[in-house]
Amino acid sequence: MKKRTEWDNVRGRHEYEIAGTPDNHRSATATLPGTLILVTLILVTMERISAIFVLCVLATPAFGADDSLSEARGLLWGGKYAEAAAIYAPLATEQTDAALGLARCLKAEGKADDAVRTLTAVAEDHAAVHAELARLAFERGDYEESLARCRNALKLDADQLLARWIRGELHRTAGQLDEAEEIYAELISYHNTHEFKKAESLRWIGLAVARYAAWNRMSGQFNTLVNDLYPAALELEADYWPAHYETGCLLLEKFNQADAAKELQAALELNPNAAEVHVAMARLAVAGRDFDQAVASVDRAIQINPGLLAAWLAKADLAWSNLIPARRSRCSRKRPCR
Repeated sequence: MKKRTEWDNVRGRHEYEIAGTPDNHRSATATLPGTLILVTLILVTMERISAIFVLCVLATPAFGADDSLSEARGLLWGGKYAEAAAIYAPLATEQTDAALGLARCLKAEGKADDAVRTLTAVAEDHAAVHAELARLAFERGDYEESLARCRNALKLDADQLLARWIRGELHRTAGQLDEAEEIYAELISYHNTHEFKKAESLRWIGLAVARYAAWNRMSGQFNTLVNDLYPAALELEADYWPAHYETGCLLLEKFNQADAAKELQAALELNPNAAEVHVAMARLAVAGRDFDQAVASVDRAIQINPGLLAAWLAKADLAWSNLIPARRSRCSRKRPCR
């Protein structure tokens, strides 16, 4: 990905066979040597074929596992969580990518506790697993656990971008804004000096850019995110719907409802079961005063992921907008803590 020189000032501020001749006078004994040679050649050939067959059989599981992970990834990003989980589950105890994939399938359906158990069983010295556990802990408000997981991840891999992003968010929620801003700036600098192969890496950087830009009134970065960084993520992985989602959320914040609707709809076309996107669609519907559509979107989000906090908050806000405070209170209590 091309470096973004317009962010260099930020970086400065903070520092990839036998044939016998027919002869009726020959005895049977006379043909024995030729027969032995032929038999020997046949046996040798059979041994070689057997060896090749064994090698092929031994090699098959590795290729099969890779193919399975690729198939599961496509199902996961396409919102077919149960089908993806069925592929990931038998591999989860042996392969980190499978465990991460299974955990995300579970969380997408509101089974966060199962996701945590899946990852905890294989965490050990895997930075990406600790980072994902840090995110799960942060989202359920367990900041102490999240911090510990961030430290584990960064000890194993100082360039673990998700862990760095969550670390910044932990500073922010603790009111340590200078420390948070420093981490956001470091992520921007990292973007300026590295190439990326995974779309998700750009997502964490994009979130840091958005936060930093908002705090420092760098409005130009909004266009960079919408027109450059998130499209670059889609160039890396065309089915990475979170890029459309994050773009849509930014546009919605800027009151560009028409373009926000296009991006959010693009995300749903890739993954009709992305609960977060349905919540964003509800916010969009509220902005357009279409409360019936907003209610339908929120209900769909909760149907997909009953543990999604944002969906319950949106449902409560809709209850307030309809002047039904008692219903809002019930919505707030319904959402499980974990």
